Amino acid sequence: MVPALTHQDAVVTAERVGVLEGDRGGAHGHGQERLRREAIADSAIAIADVEGLEAVTIRRLAKQHNVTPTALYWHFKEKDQLLDGMAERLFANVELPPRPRTPRRGLNN
Repeated sequence: MVPALTHQDAVVTAERVGVLEGDRGGAHGHGQERLRREAIADSAIAIADVEGLEAVTIRRLAKQHNVTPTALYWHFKEKDQLLDGMAERLFANVELPPRPRTPRRGLNN
């Protein structure tokens, strides 16, 4: 199971991907190299962790990744798709416990 993030964890993550202190342009400084669906979703998650979902915008993410908003539409056509991408990234890190080998007693089927 993935441990819950504290506010400090979110701030450190946000600083790492460059969403604090005026959106410095990210950790790498290379717009094209970072423009992957996963990197965009990770940046959006970091912003949401620190400032809430309202702060996550295509324009802000584009500025952070040093590209035009139109460039992000290649990965996410609208904000709902971006939110789905964020959820996919979050759920990808969740480890479920193994299923029991035998049925639980007392359950009526």
